[in-house]
Amino acid sequence: MSEVQSCPISKMGNILLFTDGSEFSEGAIRAALKLTSKCSSTLFVMGFVYENTDGETYLPREIDLIADSVGQYISSVKDRAAALNLDCHLILSYGDTPHQSIEEQVRKNHIDMIVIGRRGYKGILKLFTGEVAADVIGRVTCKVLVVPKDSRIEGKTVLVGIDGSKHGEAAAKEAVEIATRLEGNIIVLFSIHSEDERKYARYHVDMIDEMSKKAGIHAETLIPTDRSYKAILEAAGEKGVDMIVVGSYGISGLKKLLQGSATEKLIEQAKCPVLVVNAEE
Repeated sequence: MSEVQSCPISKMGNILLFTDGSEFSEGAIRAALKLTSKCSSTLFVMGFVYENTDGETYLPREIDLIADSVGQYISSVKDRAAALNLDCHLILSYGDTPHQSIEEQVRKNHIDMIVIGRRGYKGILKLFTGEVAADVIGRVTCKVLVVPKDSRIEGKTVLVGIDGSKHGEAAAKEAVEIATRLEGNIIVLFSIHSEDERKYARYHVDMIDEMSKKAGIHAETLIPTDRSYKAILEAAGEKGVDMIVVGSYGISGLKKLLQGSATEKLIEQAKCPVLVVNAEE
């Protein structure tokens, strides 16, 4: 299998790794380095310096000390990339919240995917809490991969949550492609609130099942009656899923999934990486 074929995720020219220097970033760092290598990508490693936290403004000297520490940390990641002969560039941003800086870098450097740890002491914890998470995921045009500390990118069994929207469809296409590239399989899940929705859900999961068959991979379909994030987490745990793929938002379940506390619950509780896909306009 060639390097291009072994790249598990499509359209991976530029990858942005956002790290806060905490232990929770290690899974994201491993994933970013692996993807950069396998996909022949360019890696951008971004650190963030808080100038204001919880209403407290840091003095210039304090900011300089923080910047030195963050700069040394992202430089150590670049050293790891250099040891693998990877093309890597460093970004050090300043501000009160990281999500605006991330969005700017996505546009400036034509980023195809953001890779980030599941939580952290400051930046990552705040970025993926409540409405801020939905704001970032919903506004960036690229994929976002959230990686727990101890997990690794495998992709042999991929669970995709769909809801009948174009965003769910984009997630399903991505999941099928990942499973195809890694010779794995997928689980297609459409959660419903009542039996009245089962026929609609069946139509969509059957459509993804047919897509999977054409790609030569096995698909298992699930239509549980539950809240989307709960159903996804339960199925992922029971089935030993390697990766969860969801759309950025949708017309029903996934729209609610990626708003407020549900986002935090999905990301905090998932034991595997979560890939969020944004449908192309």
